[in-house]
Amino acid sequence: MKNSKSVARRASFKQLACKYCGAICERVDFAAEAVTCSRCVHRLVNGEVLYLPEQPKKLKKSKK
Repeated sequence: MKNSKSVARRASFKQLACKYCGAICERVDFAAEAVTCSRCVHRLVNGEVLYLPEQPKKLKKSKK
């Protein structure tokens, strides 16, 4: 039998805040940009409508 080559995976996790409630989620993949926590997923599955918090609007510089 041939020995299969094992791929070395490095454990690269980070912490991210839930995009709905802001709770910190542990062990999120390093490549992830956003995450939804398990509590918010449960609420979404039960049919509850969740809204994303509004992002502060950037002020445009006026030309004079």
